[in-house]
Amino acid sequence: MNKNTVALIRGAFLNPNELANYEKLVPKTKLISFSSKKPLGTSRLIKNQAFSCPYDYSFGGLTKYVFNRTLGDSHWLIGMEKYLNQFAILDTADPYYFYSYQAAKFKQRFPQTKLVCTYCDTLPHNNETTLAKKRLKQLVSSVADLFVVHTKRSRECLLTEGADAKKIKLIRLGVDLKRFKVLPKTNGRILSVGRLVPEKGTWPLYQVFKELLKKYPQLSLTLVGSGPLEKTIRQDCQKNNLQSKVHIYTQSFAKIHLEYQQAQIFVLNSKSCETWEEQYGMALIEAMASGLPIVTTDSGAIPEVVNKAGIICPQNKTDRLYQALDDLLAHAQKQRWLGHVARTRAEKYFDSFKFAATIRDNYDQLLNRDSG
Repeated sequence: MNKNTVALIRGAFLNPNELANYEKLVPKTKLISFSSKKPLGTSRLIKNQAFSCPYDYSFGGLTKYVFNRTLGDSHWLIGMEKYLNQFAILDTADPYYFYSYQAAKFKQRFPQTKLVCTYCDTLPHNNETTLAKKRLKQLVSSVADLFVVHTKRSRECLLTEGADAKKIKLIRLGVDLKRFKVLPKTNGRILSVGRLVPEKGTWPLYQVFKELLKKYPQLSLTLVGSGPLEKTIRQDCQKNNLQSKVHIYTQSFAKIHLEYQQAQIFVLNSKSCETWEEQYGMALIEAMASGLPIVTTDSGAIPEVVNKAGIICPQNKTDRLYQALDDLLAHAQKQRWLGHVARTRAEKYFDSFKFAATIRDNYDQLLNRDSG
C-alpha cells in the first residue's frame, strides 16, 4: 500500500467548496473521494467512487426516520468496505454519519489504517437523539487517530464531548485567492448566497431590503440559492412589482466567484435553532476573499470566522440589520475599509493552498508517527 493514499469519505455531502481545497493535494497525494450517487458536487481533478445510499431516497423523511432509529443514520454507503484496503488514510466527516461508522469498523479490523475525522459540529452532544446514533458517534470518536476542525468553536465542542486535545488540529478551509478577487464595488447590489430557508434568515433580509428601497431606489437584491422560501419571495415580488429589483437563481461553483465580483455588499442573515447554528459559512470566506463589506449575525462560529471583517448583528433583530446596511450604504469609505479588512483576513487565514499544505503535513505526521 502506498502511504500517500487517502479516501475522502463524504457521502451525499461531498461538495465542491471542500473539494477545491483537497484538489491542491493532487498529484503528490493519491486521493479518491467517496460519495453517494447524488452528492452536492464532484471534482474534475479528484476521482470519485459513488455508492448506493439510503439517504438519496428520502421518501418525505421516512427513510431518515427509520434509519435513525435502527442503524442510527441513513448515510450508509453500501459496499464501501471492500474498497478501503487500498488506502493508508480514511478521512471521513462527522462521527454520527453511518459511513464514518463503516470506516471506524474497518479500522478496528485493520489498525494500521489511520482514521481522520473532519469534525464540523459546534453544539456539544448534538446528533445523539437516538441510542443508535449515539452508538455510531461514540465508536468513531473512540478510534479516530486525528480530528480536523475548522473553528475553535468546533474544537471546544469536541473537548466538551471528551476528545483528547492532542488529537485535535485546527485547519481552516479556504478558497483560491486568485479566483475570488477584488473588483470595484459601486453598483448597489446586495448579495446573499445560501439555501433559501428560515435558518439562513432569507425572508427577514428580503423585508429589510424592501424598506431600504424607499431610501435607496437604486438598490437590487440577488439571492443565489434555492429552497422552500423561493416561491414565497417570488410571489411577494410580483405582488409589489419588484421583479426587476430582486433576482433569485442558482449558480455553479465554477462561476460563483463572478457573483461576488458583481456585488457591492454581502449579507448572511443566519439564525440558530435548537439543533443547528452556522458552523463555518464558506460564503463568508468567498465574500471576504472578494473584498466585500459583510453584514452578518452572531450565529454559531460566524463571529470567529468574520472577526472584524464585517458588521455582526444580533440574530432575529431586523432593525439592527437595517441599521447596519443603511450605515454602509451611506458611507462609501466604510465600505472600502471593511472590504480591505476582509480581503486581508482572507489572505491570512483562508487560503486553500495553505489548507492543503497543512493537511498534507498532518497526514504525513500521522503516517510517520508509528514508523518513526
